[in-house]
Amino acid sequence: MAERFKIPLPKEGETALRPPDPADPYAGVPSWLSAKERPESRTLALSGAKPRFTPEQQAVEDLIDASVAQASESLAGNEAAILAVLRDAGSYGEAMQTVLELYPGLNMDELNAVAEAALFAADCFGRLSAGGGKA
Repeated sequence: MAERFKIPLPKEGETALRPPDPADPYAGVPSWLSAKERPESRTLALSGAKPRFTPEQQAVEDLIDASVAQASESLAGNEAAILAVLRDAGSYGEAMQTVLELYPGLNMDELNAVAEAALFAADCFGRLSAGGGKA
């Protein structure tokens, strides 16, 4: 990809940005932090275990998970169209231009509906929680 889109590689001594290594739960955490101060959520995510929350917080977490899953599904068609454009592009400039031309035609209706539903549910839950369980 770097050659195809003429993205310069890092020079000697420069560090390239890389995604975190899922095999190292403490990647990016300073070594001077003791084990008890290290982020537990990374370890839980890697082990597949779910963190324990209060029932109220768990309801919020479940709402987030469901909303993110629905949002991802709603964008699948757009993602496929963008990836097809990127695969067919001969240069970075051509890829950018074609994606910009494609953008107005992308379908965002389902994503908007998911976002509206998630915001409404979060607002209702917040009001219910703030009212001590009284509607």
